[in-house]
Amino acid sequence: LNPEEGDMVQKKYATAEAMYARIKEEVCQRAMALDEAVSQSTQFHDKIEPMLETLEALSSRLRMPPLIPAEVEKIRECINENKNATVELDKLQPSFEALRRRGEDLIGRSQGADKDLAAKVIQDKLDQMVFFWEDIKARAEEREMKFVDVLELAEKFWYDMAALLTTIRDTQDIVHDLESPGIDPSIIKQQVEAAEVRTRGAVSHSGACLHPTCKPDWTRS
Repeated sequence: LNPEEGDMVQKKYATAEAMYARIKEEVCQRAMALDEAVSQSTQFHDKIEPMLETLEALSSRLRMPPLIPAEVEKIRECINENKNATVELDKLQPSFEALRRRGEDLIGRSQGADKDLAAKVIQDKLDQMVFFWEDIKARAEEREMKFVDVLELAEKFWYDMAALLTTIRDTQDIVHDLESPGIDPSIIKQQVEAAEVRTRGAVSHSGACLHPTCKPDWTRS
């Protein structure tokens, strides 16, 4: 080869070598990106399955009709127990948000859930997780409202019941005093009967309001 041909060959070689190095670098970067995507996808599926199981169990628990007692203190205990569901959600919040971000990131790197089967699987799991999450929040709030309403009825019922018992005790004392001379028994009896009718009416009304809300646990209370 003459010097000009040698220079040309050397330039082509250098160009080919540079192109090879560039292609090799791109292949390495794509391989690393693929490995990272596979790793993140594996971690996502490994972590979202236990999350779905936990949320599904909590959701199923809240779907069961609650046994509402008639005693005020027991109703307050039910309210506190119901708040445990909200506490559990608060503890799961960081993991929930992290899984949602990772899932959305994986879908964003794909061709989309409508074209990529793996992305669709991820989207379905995300949708399921969000559904359980919102369902738990809604049912916990609904239960708390019901417990609070029943608590108000129970407090009024037991207040009226205490008033009735007080009236009965006072009536017994008055009847005992009827034996004293100089007292017109008929007048006192009329007053006693009127007071008892009013008090019994209040208790009956409170009990009628409370009874339907406390089924099926009313008989045990």
